[in-house]
Amino acid sequence: MESPPDPPGRVLVGYRCTTEKWARVLDGVGASASYRNRWNEHGQNVVYAASSRALAILELRIHAPSGPPASAVISVIRLTIASSQLSWIDTTSLPSDWRNNVRSCQLRASRWFQQQHEKLTLLVPSTVVPRERNYVIRGSIPEAQVISVEPLDLDLRLWQTYRVDAGKVETLLA
Repeated sequence: MESPPDPPGRVLVGYRCTTEKWARVLDGVGASASYRNRWNEHGQNVVYAASSRALAILELRIHAPSGPPASAVISVIRLTIASSQLSWIDTTSLPSDWRNNVRSCQLRASRWFQQQHEKLTLLVPSTVVPRERNYVIRGSIPEAQVISVEPLDLDLRLWQTYRVDAGKVETLLA
């Protein structure tokens, strides 16, 4: 795995769309219970965060196709971490079908989780916008802290699947 191109030692800020109930919980138990996450296998406690609010909302749009939960918020996470504690997966090191091959991503990230205990965060490409980064953070690490919880204030047209133009209904998303 490549090292990130950033200078040593820094603060990363991650953004996570979640519900108010779970906004301050960074134990990774929710991701651990799932069999369908891209970057962890069942039983691996990790927290997913995006590198920007906009990316977090796009990820939410993909994972909640009927709309955000009524109590949705954005949890802002600060990671105070040295570069030596980061690991990085670049799209060039993934199979060409990585966006459709969840299992290959799970296996790759699982090696990080099981073998690189000193690496606290895995930077991975977003499937939605591959040049953007998501963070896979080990659950319950003291280096990750929720610094604020913000209302999820967004334009619900993101979930609109049709529009009416001059009396004609046009499907936007199938």
